[in-house]
Parts: sequence; structure tokens; C-alpha cells
Amino acid sequence: MQNDERTLAPWHHFNECVVEGGVAFKKANGAEIWSYASDHPDFNNLFNNAMACNARIVMKAILSKYQGFHSLN
Repeated sequence: MQNDERTLAPWHHFNECVVEGGVAFKKANGAEIWSYASDHPDFNNLFNNAMACNARIVMKAILSKYQGFHSLN
């Protein structure tokens, strides 16, 4: 996902967003990210897999330190 053109292109619109307002992803891709993902299954899959990958890493770190879930099975 980090190298996908659709996620890189918004960076080229940040100046416009600061000056004029708006959403960089929408300026770059013609729709806000959730609508775009809904209309483009390949992007939706890419996005969901990226978020799931990150969630696995983050959850392992949380569970290794946080004991609040210890009593749950």
C-alpha cells in the first residue's frame, strides 16, 4: 500500500488542502477514501490487508504489555 500510486498521489495535493481546504485523497483520486474503496475492489482489498497487517503487529504489542485482557479467554 505504501507504494501504491493512489496512496502516494494525495501527498502532491497537501499544499492545495492547506491553502484552499479539502481532502487530499479526494483531490488526487476524485473521491474520499471510503467511497473510492467501495467503487474499486482492488484498492479496498489492498487497504483492508494493510490495516489487518498493522492490527496484528499492534495487537501483539498491546497484549504483551497490557494485562487488562488477562482474565478473558
